[in-house]
Amino acid sequence: MSILQHFTAEQLLRAMSPIDQVIDAILRERDSDINDGDTNADNRCDKFDVECQRHFVCVVRSILGNGNSRNNLAAWSSKEEKQEENENQCNRNKKKSTEKIVYTPTRRYMNKLILRFVSRIERENSISIDVEDEDLAILLAEHLDRGGRVNFGMKRRLGVGVDDMPDPTESCYQSFHVPSSFRCLDDVSSPATTSAAPSTLLGIRVYPQHNDVGVSRIWEAGCCLAEYLLEYPSYVKDKRVVELGAGVGLTGLVAAGSCGAIAVHMTDYTEDCLENLDYNVKLNDRWLMETRQHYNENDEVFEGVTTVRCVW
Repeated sequence: MSILQHFTAEQLLRAMSPIDQVIDAILRERDSDINDGDTNADNRCDKFDVECQRHFVCVVRSILGNGNSRNNLAAWSSKEEKQEENENQCNRNKKKSTEKIVYTPTRRYMNKLILRFVSRIERENSISIDVEDEDLAILLAEHLDRGGRVNFGMKRRLGVGVDDMPDPTESCYQSFHVPSSFRCLDDVSSPATTSAAPSTLLGIRVYPQHNDVGVSRIWEAGCCLAEYLLEYPSYVKDKRVVELGAGVGLTGLVAAGSCGAIAVHMTDYTEDCLENLDYNVKLNDRWLMETRQHYNENDEVFEGVTTVRCVW
């Protein structure tokens, strides 16, 4: 069994996991509802039926919210609207706004997800099934044929509109329900038992089209290190930690929030990377506070998370 099968479709979608893995999770959840826990979705001839389509729409809508929020940086908008939203976001950052951010993947990712799902409806059913759910049809129309100006076949091949060129200033969020290893064994050789996370999401802003590798993605090495620290938190618990090349900040935030580090100092080099790193730390102030208090009620030693330029 793949480790990704332990996650829900919503969790995989929030983390921008491989698209087919997200769709497979949709199928498993739908098939589990029908067959009382039997997760062998591949044997179903009608696995993309109308109920599966409705479940897919519910998962997508749960990520996008109402789809019209001005905080939603992945809103399906024109070039002018995107530029206006980026300017508004900069102003909100300067004012250190505390308004809630809607964590959404990129428009390109969501377009490709919807297209792949529809493609698999047509390709993988042994009986004739089309887009039957009205909400799925509306979702398809909203996100793949805006304004009716772009050929659908080309969008289907590319996953984007022909007028939607890569924009290095376009940001999105990857978000996670992070479990905690705060109350853990002191023996670093023994894995900790993690517990469920509080409801607040850990959100990470990335710029997928940016040419600075420090802001364009969450690197696999950072994810692996974060998972390792969750498994063996005693390596950082009650210690002051320096992270070299923190990138978007996922690993350092996990060490501070979920693994009990006294202080975390995250470093990187470029101005764009440091600005985004500082933004992600401020963005997760509430997550840090709630996570540490949730697992350590007498948390009086935490010195915080800082960002600094690293020169070598």
